[in-house]
Order: sequence, then structure tokens, then C-alpha cells
Amino acid sequence: MLSIAKLYERLTLLAKLELPCTIRIASPALLLQNAVINQVDLGGESLTLVGKDFNLRLFGPNIHSIRLVNQREAENGIARLDIHHSQGMLYASIHPTPDGMGSEVWQDVMDNPTLSLA
Repeated sequence: MLSIAKLYERLTLLAKLELPCTIRIASPALLLQNAVINQVDLGGESLTLVGKDFNLRLFGPNIHSIRLVNQREAENGIARLDIHHSQGMLYASIHPTPDGMGSEVWQDVMDNPTLSLA
């Protein structure tokens, strides 16, 4: 499990690298493919992701757990971030693009964001 601070750290690095990703929101259903996160803000009780065509706010009280789903569990062998709400259901999922673009860098960011900065 990750803290919201660790989630913020990874998403901020993805934004700095301008690495495209896929963002799935469970309810209301929303799928952002090849989304590039330009800015990540952590303030008050929310985490806000801003991109060219989206502004997505994840409310802290709705976030129960944040999991880094490792390679063995992930469908395509690349880690993804799963955010679950207080009732245990999936709230949002952030993962690499289906075409695998930047997957090695993505995996480095997920595994050890501090080393990815070097």
C-alpha cells in the first residue's frame, strides 16, 4: 500500500517526464487514453491531476487505499496504481498506455521514484 504522499511523488515525476498514461475512473465511468499529466497538486483533502484536456480531482475522504499492483498481478506485466474508495471498490486506476510507450521508464518510476530522478 502507498500513502497519498507516495502517490503524489510518483504522479509528479510522471508529469515532469511528460509520460503518457491511461487513467480510468470507475464512477462516473471515464477513460483518458494517452493522457499526459502536466501538473499534480496535493492540497487540503484532494489530489488534483491537470492535463491538456482534463482536470481531475480525487477527493481524499473518498480514498481508502492506494496500491501499486506489481508485475505479477498486472495484466500487461507493468505496474499500475489502483486507488480504492472507502467501500473497497476501485475509484481510479492509472497505468501505462496500451501500446507500451515508455513502459521501461514507467516501471522505474513505479518501483523507485527517487532513483528515477537521477
